[in-house]
Amino acid sequence: MLIGQKIAKYPQNFHQLSKSLAHSIFKAMKRILDRYLAGSYILPFIISTVFFVIFLLTFQLFRLTDLIISKGASLAYTLGLIYHISLTFLPMAIPLSVLFATLFVFNRLSNDSEYVALRSFGLQKHHIFMPFILVSLMIGITTYFLTQELAPNARWQFEKAIREMKASSLLSEIKSGQFFTSIPGVTLFAEKVEERGKVMDKIVISVVKDDSNQVIMANSGSMQSSFNTVTREERLTLELNQGNIVTDKGDGNIEKILFANYSFPIGESRLDAGFATKASMMSERELRHMLNKGLDQALIDYGFGKMEFYSAKIEYWARVNTPFLCLAFAFIGFVLGVSDTRGNSSKAGINLIILIGYYAVYFFFVGLARKGQIPPQLAVFIPTFIVFFIGHRYYRKLDWLA
Repeated sequence: MLIGQKIAKYPQNFHQLSKSLAHSIFKAMKRILDRYLAGSYILPFIISTVFFVIFLLTFQLFRLTDLIISKGASLAYTLGLIYHISLTFLPMAIPLSVLFATLFVFNRLSNDSEYVALRSFGLQKHHIFMPFILVSLMIGITTYFLTQELAPNARWQFEKAIREMKASSLLSEIKSGQFFTSIPGVTLFAEKVEERGKVMDKIVISVVKDDSNQVIMANSGSMQSSFNTVTREERLTLELNQGNIVTDKGDGNIEKILFANYSFPIGESRLDAGFATKASMMSERELRHMLNKGLDQALIDYGFGKMEFYSAKIEYWARVNTPFLCLAFAFIGFVLGVSDTRGNSSKAGINLIILIGYYAVYFFFVGLARKGQIPPQLAVFIPTFIVFFIGHRYYRKLDWLA
């Protein structure tokens, strides 16, 4: 009787053992698969990132070539500029690299019938996609921290380098006994100029404005560069000593002011590189501190206008959106990268349409947010949500490959 009970239990024990063994084999195979898929993703991602950085860098190099050549910048100085501007392009290039790397990997898996083989082994869609979710999430979080400190500092370093180059070039144009007219509306004459335009004697400055004309005379002057740690603006001023300012207001009234010391701004608009905004050069802590003060106080402390303040809000939330955008692009890359063994040509141009559509919607909403018509959070997150929604629709259509 006892022997019979043991024999009766044997099939059940054998079934449990087989099930446990199969589960262990599946887990081991899943770990190997995760490493294989993640490893196949890294190299295309790196290549895509380098490509997009170089692509974006090309447009800036066209703008900088004339400046670098005409100002005689050294090779080390030029390489420093390229390094800093390349860092600023990473937050923009990385989400695009996530999309195209995911498309490439799954398109290759589909064309080699590896995706169908993986599904035939009993793997579900989320099993195959999970390594990409984890890697994309890590990339997105890394990019988020990159946008908080490294990229803003790189933007400021680049702007600072360009301003110094322009300022040096501007000063070198000032010669003893010659009229200097490179600054719009300003004519400068100095009897004696030393140290490449930094020190001057017997100075006469004519300033033509819409409503008045000014003549400034001073015994001496020196060029000074000042940096505002709050607004991250660098200004070049001519510090004048012992002189007077004669102003013709156009109505027959002449005003004369004597001064011991006077700061005259030199070519601030000319020194602007036009690459980065004030907000984009701020760290996350500085940006949040400025936004918490509100629009009125930001105008006083930082010189932000209404549109600049809203742009700063967009900058803040765009940084927060970066990890979600990486996930959204990885998701859309997965669902559009998978095709049947015959090839699905209908998906060939959809990824490009979605990419262009995303940025079209994004910039449209950003334009509204800069005018204060919609909250910046909506302007940033709605396009990302649309990408997730489209990806979900295509994700449900992948079941036929099971």
